[in-house]
Amino acid sequence: MGCSCSKVTRVENGAGLLHEPPDHPQSKLTAAWLAGELAKEGVNVQLDDVAIEQLSAPNIDGASRADGGGISGSRIVRLRLQYAAGSPKLPGDAETLVMKWTSFPHVPNLSFNLRIAQVLLFKVNHADLFRTEHYFLGKVKDVHSWGVQTPKTYVTASQQASEPPGFARLLWDARSKLITSCIMEDIGAYKTPAVPFGNVTYAKAAGAMRNVAKLHRFTWGRQGQWAPDLHEIHGRNGMATSHIGLYGLEGSGIYERKKTFAKSSGPPNMAKVWGKGNKKAGDDKGLLAIKSVAEDPNLLAAFRDLQQNWSLLFPKLGVVEPQCMVHGDFHHWNNMYGKSDDDVMLVDWQYFGSGRVAYELGYFFCAGYDCIDDDEKLLREYHDTLTSAPPDQESPAAVHLPFEQLLLEYRLAIIDMAVTMCISLGTRTFGVQYRPSDFKRMAVDPKQRDFVVGGMLLSERMFKRLIHLHRTLGSFSKLFVARSEQTAAQLLAADDLVAYGTCPATHDRDVAQ
Repeated sequence: MGCSCSKVTRVENGAGLLHEPPDHPQSKLTAAWLAGELAKEGVNVQLDDVAIEQLSAPNIDGASRADGGGISGSRIVRLRLQYAAGSPKLPGDAETLVMKWTSFPHVPNLSFNLRIAQVLLFKVNHADLFRTEHYFLGKVKDVHSWGVQTPKTYVTASQQASEPPGFARLLWDARSKLITSCIMEDIGAYKTPAVPFGNVTYAKAAGAMRNVAKLHRFTWGRQGQWAPDLHEIHGRNGMATSHIGLYGLEGSGIYERKKTFAKSSGPPNMAKVWGKGNKKAGDDKGLLAIKSVAEDPNLLAAFRDLQQNWSLLFPKLGVVEPQCMVHGDFHHWNNMYGKSDDDVMLVDWQYFGSGRVAYELGYFFCAGYDCIDDDEKLLREYHDTLTSAPPDQESPAAVHLPFEQLLLEYRLAIIDMAVTMCISLGTRTFGVQYRPSDFKRMAVDPKQRDFVVGGMLLSERMFKRLIHLHRTLGSFSKLFVARSEQTAAQLLAADDLVAYGTCPATHDRDVAQ
């Protein structure tokens, strides 16, 4: 998709926004309303009618879930257009559009344990996530010219709303009154994999890698252009929310416990609670998956080796200086695939922000790719696109990131994510010990269930990659031994983890022994 589109972020005070879901009986979504919204953005069409079609999405078990959207609470409907006689048409003579609508009072209630995880542990505020996506769709106008394939957006609008304090969200599930909506190209011809968090093929994974590499390549070292605006939305200097939360970087609720991981009882506790001690997993896909790996003695051996080498490893984990802009939620369910391997659409930009590419790629592998032996080959597919000369002469110069350095950072990212998840599942979090029964209680809504079970499947793949890495190296003390002409000292230097990111020097951290 080489098209560019003029997008304007409009902030409404109520007028022009739908205050009920677009498929609600009282919705004001009419042909006149839609034509008026498009006209505000310079798209002039006349419509006689617009029919609203409910979209279905498969859930984690493959069954259909007729709520038109992912697991974050948004509503997505197809708008089937009937043009007036003689009216100009949308590009490509499109007969349909898609509308994504979010209102947080309409999002299903969250269980108390899940609110603890979101508010205190991972520092996630869902309203800020949709503010971020609204910013991306409305402000990042050049994404198609970068070569990144993502649906064309015609209209974005939101209603400003005050945010309830964290304690109110935690105790009473208080909600923001934020409403966001966007009207975009219908990419119904593109398909997602059959099951969320299921395995994706090598060809599809390679296509997704090449597409996201274009995002990283164009914004490499230039993230300061967007970070100030994102900082106003969610703080953290514009860093992707997922890079603060899931990976346990500084500022998250588990950072201090990562410092003392060398003495942590998290690994054996996790094995006891989620493995051999888990007698009531039943037939739940997510709980059975993590049970199978949690009780694997090879996982406990890998964690013990990590603890023995923690003073060497911890100063290199969670490097927070960003390299570029990242998607932030880059898993295969957010990639929609066309007829060819490279015809991939990247969707859902709620976690857009600055970050480091190794975490983006590690998350993709853990969320939906089973063949661990292919990881390095797919990293090379990504690296070839990242470091190639951009076709546009006005684009920045090619990225300088040696493959050996990318591989090292990727391995560190897997270690970092696995330790973060081990701490989450194997220790008490603000007085709460997460157990399989807790996660079952969290899954009170089909979307929340997909979120919880998906997290279990992701954790299983993450732990399996940690086992594989431990077997490959023999000991994590060998992580910094170079396989090429680069010296071990060069790879071991903490500054080098930042130098290739064209960022200021990082800092080593004290590790409690």
